[in-house]
Amino acid sequence: AQTAKSDNEGKEKGSEGQKDIPKGFFDDPKQDAKARKVEYKDPLDEEWEKFKKSIAKESEVSEAILVEGDEEAMDERDVTEVNEQVVCYTRAEQLRLKHEQLLLKPTEQATSDAAADGTRAPQKEEEGEQGALSASSSDELDCDDLLDWRAKVSWH
Repeated sequence: AQTAKSDNEGKEKGSEGQKDIPKGFFDDPKQDAKARKVEYKDPLDEEWEKFKKSIAKESEVSEAILVEGDEEAMDERDVTEVNEQVVCYTRAEQLRLKHEQLLLKPTEQATSDAAADGTRAPQKEEEGEQGALSASSSDELDCDDLLDWRAKVSWH
């Protein structure tokens, strides 16, 4: 019975001895942690995890900045395109008005000539209409010349 008691006392002393071991008692940190029954944490691994977390956080911030910059660039591009469309539409409108004025000029000249000379008025009007038709057909011929893919020179 006494041997059993001494064994139990030895175990108790052994467990107390393990509790009494101070941190850093062993030179090897793994053995030290094992003796104190504590999980061993490598400082380099901990530092690596901290580094990865900080990089992940900075990556998120960087992505947010890039997305914001992309949105601003897209907005600027949209505004620029709208401005270009307005300029082109204005120019097209001016050309359309100029085209209408050029079409009206021959008929206005025929009308003013007809008012000056009453006898030739019907003949002048017919010539004015034919002149307008011939002018538009000459424009079409010019366009056809420009678009002739077989020609060596596309414009004269």
